[in-house]
Amino acid sequence: MLPRITLAELLGVLACGAVVMAPSVPATAQHGDPHTQSRQFEAVHVEREHSIELTAPPAQVFPLFEPEGLALWSVNWRPQLLHPRPGELRAGAVAITKHAAHEESQVWFVADHDPHAYRIRYFNVIPDIEAWEMDISCSDNGRGGTRVTVAYRVTALSEHANKMVQDFFDNDFENGIEGWAEQINAFLRDAGR
Repeated sequence: MLPRITLAELLGVLACGAVVMAPSVPATAQHGDPHTQSRQFEAVHVEREHSIELTAPPAQVFPLFEPEGLALWSVNWRPQLLHPRPGELRAGAVAITKHAAHEESQVWFVADHDPHAYRIRYFNVIPDIEAWEMDISCSDNGRGGTRVTVAYRVTALSEHANKMVQDFFDNDFENGIEGWAEQINAFLRDAGR
């Protein structure tokens, strides 16, 4: 079993890669202009959780939150699974996709995958926009369906992204997750449960 990775560890690895891949820049850009150093970037960080109810049992619902399963019901999710091969999902899996609101490609990391406990956790970084962790857990709701809890932890990576992140959580987060419930329940209904 692969060790679990924390968001801090992932960001550290990505930061090391960013330093290695960064183009050469003048010393004033690397160390900052002494006249502007007093104003430092303060990142917005938001942690939110929301639960939804789905009409099928956890064993049927949970695979719909794995990378290939998400593509069955989400119109914006078209991943290219890089590792491991399809059908071999595990912690450490990596996929690339386009973000619905941004043109940039984004890299998704599966940090934890426990199909027996019906839990998956993703890390994602959109350069200069946000770094986030999404934790999805499914449990029996006692009525033949599933209660899905989605927890997000998001940090803006730039000044211009602060407002985007805050606006999303202030205005769209719960409605977005409720939209998942509508899409997934429609998919389950169309699939004939």
